Amino acid sequence: MFECLLCKARGVKWERENLVPHIKRNHPEINGDTKIYKKMFPNAKMRKAPKTNFANKEHSAKAIEKSIKSRTGKHLSEEHKNKIGNSNKNSEKYKEAVRIRSEKYKSGEKIHHNTLTEEKISISKKDLLNLYCEEKLSLNEIGRRYDLNNKTIKKYLNFYGVETRDRYTSQMLTFLNGEEFRKLSEIEKEILEGEILGDGCLDADEGQTPTYRHSCKYSDFLLWLMSLFKSFRWSDSGINSKYDKKAKRAYFGVNSKVHPEFIDFYNKFYYYNDVKKKQCKKIPKDFILTPIKLLHWFLGDGCLYRESKKKHIWHLFMATYGFDIKDLEEIIKPQLTLMGINCKIKKEKSGPTIQIYNESFERFYDVIGPKSPVQCYNYKFKIVEENFQNLLNKDLPKNTSLSKKDFLENCFNFYRKNGM
Repeated sequence: MFECLLCKARGVKWERENLVPHIKRNHPEINGDTKIYKKMFPNAKMRKAPKTNFANKEHSAKAIEKSIKSRTGKHLSEEHKNKIGNSNKNSEKYKEAVRIRSEKYKSGEKIHHNTLTEEKISISKKDLLNLYCEEKLSLNEIGRRYDLNNKTIKKYLNFYGVETRDRYTSQMLTFLNGEEFRKLSEIEKEILEGEILGDGCLDADEGQTPTYRHSCKYSDFLLWLMSLFKSFRWSDSGINSKYDKKAKRAYFGVNSKVHPEFIDFYNKFYYYNDVKKKQCKKIPKDFILTPIKLLHWFLGDGCLYRESKKKHIWHLFMATYGFDIKDLEEIIKPQLTLMGINCKIKKEKSGPTIQIYNESFERFYDVIGPKSPVQCYNYKFKIVEENFQNLLNKDLPKNTSLSKKDFLENCFNFYRKNGM
């Protein structure tokens, strides 16, 4: 197994026997060029040297003939070709495989030969149907009983003509059997609702249990988010990346496996739009806005910027393009007002937005916190840092041995004490 060093630099672990397809597909920053990767990391290996398969008579003979011809310019004789082709047929492993295959078809049952223990393991059709269909055990659970891999159990099912379950049904059965199932905590539910309002979404086919998907510009944020959702079961593929030609940058995404509690959230936050003919997000009427939900919503759809000419003027708003303006006026705006945050709902071409008044900037960051929980979103909290520095220049000595981090903490304590 070889590790991708570009993924390692981002803090993501990715190991494969062949890194060439991964580099071409998931690293647009080097245009998927393996030659650039080789120049960046000269000692790094991307794949193993291909092995010649001599089990096939024609393939082995042609491969050796080609290599000899390229070196000497001579062709192989027919006797040499026959020796190469028959070499594997005389081996003990080949004879043992033929004997086991003949026994399998004589008995009418599929027999698996375990090369590690040198034992013949057989599972009858009756036992397999009892475990898989009646007891509804997963492939992994059946494999543990017989000391076999889940792929081998799947081959047994195909051999006996048994249809295997789809991915969603099998994952739900593992939850019902009590395997790897953890209920969502109250904090996880708040974070999930805040992320659904932002860049996160629940995706489900018709009649299936939904999965959670999240796409973002920063892989660091996804790693931090995955650490918060401890009850989630994430996809084995990990963090994926995709290059956007219009934006000319890479975007990262992560998918979770199904969870039974996702169904309630899906029914609560989604409805079928007849105009767009697809499932769209909505704000539930019984939605309660909390500081945690507001923070995660702001990290996804919040925007803070200053005017280019008048740099002392800042603008703070939430990009709520996908929501109905009535829901924002009736559900979100009154709750923000109760928190002490004055705002207005502004209608733009792309959709409605929540504009925060300048007088409520300090109160807004007092509710969600003065610091970004992830370093990649520090720019959304830049106004707080500048205010701290202004306080520092006015009320604290300039020549001090404290670090910048300690300076900001002292400024924040001063800010709280004076009620500013």
